[in-house]
Amino acid sequence: MAATIKTLDEIRSDQLREIKNQLPDADTGSDSDHYVRASGTASAVEGLYSYQQWQTKQIFIDSADPEMLLRHAATYNMSLKSAVAASGTMRVSGTPGTAVPVGLQFNVGAVLCATTSSGKIATDGTLVVTVAATATGSDANIIQPIQVQLMTVPSGVQSEATLLTMTGGLETETYDQLRDRLLDRLRNPPGAGKASDYRIWAMEVPGITAAYVFPHRVAVGRVDIVVISGNGPASADEIAAAQFNIDMKRPAACRAALVFSPDIILVDHLIKASWSGVTRDALVDAITPQFESYYAALIPGASAIKSRLESIVSEAAGVIDREIVTPASNVPAIVDATRVQWLRFGSIDVEPM
Repeated sequence: MAATIKTLDEIRSDQLREIKNQLPDADTGSDSDHYVRASGTASAVEGLYSYQQWQTKQIFIDSADPEMLLRHAATYNMSLKSAVAASGTMRVSGTPGTAVPVGLQFNVGAVLCATTSSGKIATDGTLVVTVAATATGSDANIIQPIQVQLMTVPSGVQSEATLLTMTGGLETETYDQLRDRLLDRLRNPPGAGKASDYRIWAMEVPGITAAYVFPHRVAVGRVDIVVISGNGPASADEIAAAQFNIDMKRPAACRAALVFSPDIILVDHLIKASWSGVTRDALVDAITPQFESYYAALIPGASAIKSRLESIVSEAAGVIDREIVTPASNVPAIVDATRVQWLRFGSIDVEPM
């Protein structure tokens, strides 16, 4: 049974009632001395009740305030993970033999990025170099290759380049994310190398927001750990850091442990529908966020269920009838000895029936 916490008015009323019981002739009106003293005492008691309520919240991790949550986490050597800058690879083109230096700058949206490796353009006229954002956060992350413009290039190097990958950028861990990691640690205490241990070890690395463990996927005695960063794959640096952390902590009896990001599979949708009272563009705008939300909830290895997508379209305002042409059926995410796929939202095209 929950405790009843009285308000200031209730506490004061209780005191005045007791005074009236003991001294029937006492004046307990709002301008009386008894009323003034009872108000002061009630205010102090209410403050004690409030402090006890706050104190009780701090005892439990799921309700503790940020400052107290950090103290709980410190018991297990846990703290907020720092923000991470995105990194990846870029293909530059130009005259064979031309040197490409470190520090060539370009923008991804509003984020300034730069090359972090150098080299010479090969005989095919291209060179792949590593790149990194100059600021932390997820704004520079991409899922598909994009074209970028290099700000200043040496002679023999084209200003237009192809950003092949840019992943792993993430903001500072939130208190709720730290709370979830801490509760996961308590609910799954260390077990000498059980599956949850590998997940917890991987998620200790800044930038890694989720990890999925596949024991014996390739061979008996091997453990594979699929890691993601935010809504996309982890960067090479984050994968290497997670691999190192796991290698330092995994049992010696484990034959091998491999950390990697899943293969991104973009799912495009062709929908034929009839509608009334709305335009085609309004219908697309209405269902796109719900499709994105559905795919955002899918974990690596999870299939996309066509009937779920159909229900999203059916429930949209103005839709009379619909048929999802593509995909033709449920979309499986393959998990085998060579790959782990992760289904992500691609595009939506709506045509009249």
